Formats: sequence, C-alpha cells, structure tokens
Amino acid sequence: MKLILTVAAAAALALPAAATAQDSADGWHLMTSQDGFLVGIDTKSIKADGGGRLYTMRLSKQGDANTALFDLRADCAARTVQVLHGYQIAGGKKTEAPNMAGAPETVDDDPSGKAMLDYVCQAPLAG
Repeated sequence: MKLILTVAAAAALALPAAATAQDSADGWHLMTSQDGFLVGIDTKSIKADGGGRLYTMRLSKQGDANTALFDLRADCAARTVQVLHGYQIAGGKKTEAPNMAGAPETVDDDPSGKAMLDYVCQAPLAG
C-alpha cells in the first residue's frame, strides 16, 4: 500500500492541483498523472461500508495495456485506507495479485493519500 501511495504522492506533488482532478465519461476520476503514470478512482465503485467507503483505484501507465486495480476501504473517521484486493490486467486478462491485502494505514502524512481519502469520503455514493 505504501508503494501505491508513494507513486501517487510523487505524481500529485509534481502537478498543480487544478491539473490533477478530472472526471472521464466512463466514471473514472483522475486523481493525478505524472511521467505517464495515471492514478484514478472508479466513481461507480464508491459504496458505503459502515463509517467508511469501499472503492476501486486504478494505477496505469499511458500507452501500456497493463493496469493494476486495487479494491480499497477508506475509514473516513479514522483517516485510514486498507487494501482489500489487488488485480493486474494484462493482455485483457484480469488476475488477482497475491498478498495485496493489508492492515489499515493512516494517510494524512501523504498528500496524495490524503487527497484520495478526502475525495472518496466526500464523493456521492454509487448507485
């Protein structure tokens, strides 16, 4: 999880805030992009889970067909994010990445993690 947020944080710090958040027609909210790496949240996946939110994050590189997806749980009150599942999509095939689940981690010391948590906790719920 820290690696995911570190990549996202590095990308977020390199761009002005106005250039980071965009919504696409297919329901993805682009949180940040830098050096060809894109970090987005599937707005159609955001669901309530007790005092938190469940959602899917995508990490990809422009021009590369391979993508990593992460099912996450945000605890909005505790300000933590937890990886529940990780997947890789390569050649159109989705496979689960082993050993991706982890304990909840505080994100307030990570600018990108904080921005993602704030977005997910304030976003409208899917469907």
